[in-house]
Amino acid sequence: MLRTPLARTLYRHGANYDCLSGVPPPSNELYQCDASKFNGAIYECWQPLACDEACQDFVRSSCSEAASILLQLFYSFMMTILSPFMSRTTVNGLLGRGSMYVLSTSQASRLFHQAGMPREQQKLGSLLDIGAGDGEVTKQLSPLFQTIYATEQSPTMRWRLKRANFTVLSEDDWGNRQFDTISCLNILDRCDRPVSLLNSIQRSLLPGGFLLVGMVFPLSQCVERGTRMVNAQESLPLCTSRDWEENVQCIATKFFEPAGFKLRTVSRVPYLSKGDLTTPYYKLDEAILIFQASSSTTSADQCSIGKSCGTEQQPSNFYV
Repeated sequence: MLRTPLARTLYRHGANYDCLSGVPPPSNELYQCDASKFNGAIYECWQPLACDEACQDFVRSSCSEAASILLQLFYSFMMTILSPFMSRTTVNGLLGRGSMYVLSTSQASRLFHQAGMPREQQKLGSLLDIGAGDGEVTKQLSPLFQTIYATEQSPTMRWRLKRANFTVLSEDDWGNRQFDTISCLNILDRCDRPVSLLNSIQRSLLPGGFLLVGMVFPLSQCVERGTRMVNAQESLPLCTSRDWEENVQCIATKFFEPAGFKLRTVSRVPYLSKGDLTTPYYKLDEAILIFQASSSTTSADQCSIGKSCGTEQQPSNFYV
């Protein structure tokens, strides 16, 4: 009889070894939606994607790591030792695990051109990737830009970004600059003050600049604070339905549009992260949205969403 959790996990890993080393990539159904549920303006922005070679490469790499029992036991042991003292993100940065995948370079290029990037233009000017993690997602975006900057709260993730030769900016540094494009992938629902962050993004985008957003739906807002998950100080608009399309429409019309951002493209993708002893990779239901900043915008704290959150102009940390 398998009496301990570790013994049961090892047994499941052995029983599933062949599956772990050969799991298929996400099906194209995970990239589809019922676009007829969108209103006319959002319907026109729908851009379907599909699993491509870059996604398949990520899945193959994840399966290979999950099939390595020694590597996974090492990760599990170190997580147990370090997690009482560090956040999960910081431990992952230290161990070099937990990489994410959202979309490929070719998919991002297609979406930016659809959003208004001139067809003959191969690269945009500057990109700021907010909350870039270990930089694996940033690497997919970087071929589309002449200059790439990144921000990250976790010290071990900042170290990994610097090792990958990305220019890492502090919050004070990027708040005093302007960029052609800002990416904010899976950050707004995981930071303490998303309304304040959107205000700063708005001020830091050049007129007509692009904002690339990734959000998991249905929305579940929380903040990683040390070793705990806590509620955010500022709330995002929550949709009462769990329907993916209704959640997309709610966040676009109630959060971004009142702040002066015009939706240009919306796509559905699986948000992938590397797995562990029992699961080769994890996936969440993600929306990828590209907005364009108008030449004159109303800050989020001046619109209804900001008022409901009691937002003030605060230069301090958005995440904690």
